[in-house]
Amino acid sequence: MKNKKLLFVSILSTLAIGLSVGCRKNQQANEAAEIGQQSNSAESTSMDLQVMGDEAASGPASFQPFAAACANLSYDTTGVNVRITVDYGSTNCLCEDGRYRRGKVYIDYNGGNYYAIGNVIVFTTDNFYVNDNKIQGKRVVRHPAQDQWTIEADATITFTDNAGTATWKSERTRIQTGGQSTPLNIFDNTYEITGSATGITAQGRGYEIEISSPLLIQLNCRYIKSGELTIKSDGLKKEAILDYGSGECDNQATLTYRGKVKQLNL
Repeated sequence: MKNKKLLFVSILSTLAIGLSVGCRKNQQANEAAEIGQQSNSAESTSMDLQVMGDEAASGPASFQPFAAACANLSYDTTGVNVRITVDYGSTNCLCEDGRYRRGKVYIDYNGGNYYAIGNVIVFTTDNFYVNDNKIQGKRVVRHPAQDQWTIEADATITFTDNAGTATWKSERTRIQTGGQSTPLNIFDNTYEITGSATGITAQGRGYEIEISSPLLIQLNCRYIKSGELTIKSDGLKKEAILDYGSGECDNQATLTYRGKVKQLNL
């Protein structure tokens, strides 16, 4: 009888350990997805500022297909530098990419050509919201060589419905890989992005990200089309991989953690 009791206790202990391990794995998978979602929000928002600048610097005709009736552009060239103001107004406006925006984005650069080698472009936000999430941050872009830019960016995202505040900082290199032969058509411009980032989620979890396969963006698409991020965090036993796919213009990505794949809507 004693041996049966010991066996029963052993079975219960094994089950409890198995359930505990399973719960921890599920919790870590959820944390990995949380990091992937929030880091993507910062990544895509920062890239979005860049695309606004590239389009606005080419003139209203290049900007309007994206902005529709949402944004007004103004150009201040009275001083040494140029300031472009992208003003979405004080109430939400539905843009062509399906996102609601309001507030302002400022784009400042040295006088002359926006694309001039040696130029420094600074992007800042003013009471700027995307889908009711407040975006505060700065993006500094340097153009040291033909078809190459270096980027330092930081963002603070205050999520709607009191869902917390996330922070993100990155260092990037952007290489133009297509569209050079059609300078009057910026929408076929393609770029590869490499680099790293650090951040803290709205739930207080710190993480590090390395672009393990270059991110591909194209100016006619408001989403990252392909590439992979490797995500590390003290709360994760293993690295997680966020995969943006094979070139489609959509808001889909997959997160792989400990052999399990989860579909994410970004």
